[in-house]
Amino acid sequence: MSEILDFLCRFLDHGQDYACLASLKAKPLFLNKAARQLLGVDPDDDVSALSMSKLYDEETWSRLRQEAFPAVRESGHWEGEGRLRHFKTGHLFDVAISAFLVRTPRKDQPFCFAALHRDVSDRKRAEESEMHNKAILESSLDPIVTLNEAGEIRGFNAAAEKTFQRKAEEVVGKRPERSEEHTSELQSH
Repeated sequence: MSEILDFLCRFLDHGQDYACLASLKAKPLFLNKAARQLLGVDPDDDVSALSMSKLYDEETWSRLRQEAFPAVRESGHWEGEGRLRHFKTGHLFDVAISAFLVRTPRKDQPFCFAALHRDVSDRKRAEESEMHNKAILESSLDPIVTLNEAGEIRGFNAAAEKTFQRKAEEVVGKRPERSEEHTSELQSH
């Protein structure tokens, strides 16, 4: 059995995702280099002395216990999102989690749990920024039309719909049209 664990550890240590192996009773067996660095765990630290619950924020740990572990036991796989916790600073990192059951090669018996974590903090910040910008756009009483780098309409708020008498669905993704009046007015100047 230790040969399997040694092989998995060497394999996972080369990845950039944050990898964790745990016993079938959810006791940590291994954290790869990337996970140790992210979580503030020294290379010499014995991960088996750590508590799995301390790797995650409370909400994530609860979700893993209630959803992920039962799903992995039943179907062999679970995917979701959560937050990892830095051991020394307490800083939380948003991650996508892919958890699965590792089985022995010959007897196909459950061996351990594995979880791969991928940082999604940038994506989360972009989503929050987009929601914030959308709220500002929609709450404005002034007509606001936003364009992307290609000159296509990206945003068209309710005030713009009222002013230009066009629905957002009709114009988003298209280039702004110039009316004949506007074009002749520009040419006369």
